[in-house]
Amino acid sequence: MTIPKRKTKRPNRYTYSRDRDGVDDTFVIYHPNGEQMVAIRHWGGQEEAFAEFRAKLIVKTLNAGYWWDPNDAAYPDPETRTDRRPGAESPRPSDRLPPSPDGKNDLRAAWAASAVRTFQDATGTDDEDALCDLLCDLMHWADRHRQDFEAALERGRDHYQVETGVPS
Repeated sequence: MTIPKRKTKRPNRYTYSRDRDGVDDTFVIYHPNGEQMVAIRHWGGQEEAFAEFRAKLIVKTLNAGYWWDPNDAAYPDPETRTDRRPGAESPRPSDRLPPSPDGKNDLRAAWAASAVRTFQDATGTDDEDALCDLLCDLMHWADRHRQDFEAALERGRDHYQVETGVPS
């Protein structure tokens, strides 16, 4: 199926909108050039809310510019970056981060920051409570999707140990 270009002029940012593909209701994500990139289908109710949340998360991540290659000269230095939330504490040069053997932990942290910002935008939680509230809500999500949160958290700790070389 050929997907037509959107006829209206789009701003110079990634966007999403509600749409219909002829059968299903969708949230469509658009490239700044107006081309449709992806459609997230849903069938109403809670599925619709979750589909819109996913569309917002994708759009916010794309617009935040977190797809940089850390080996690229244009990749922002974590000490001089200006894309932090207003009021968020900036890292101090004296703060020691764990090692990053593959050099990708700044990028991993940027992905997490995008998810936390999206969560804060959706819930209104403040910087101080964002992490614990997100973890709490992920526990609720795990309950409803029959996922073992504790096992996933332990597996996440194992990944962190491999990515930092720091024993748990």
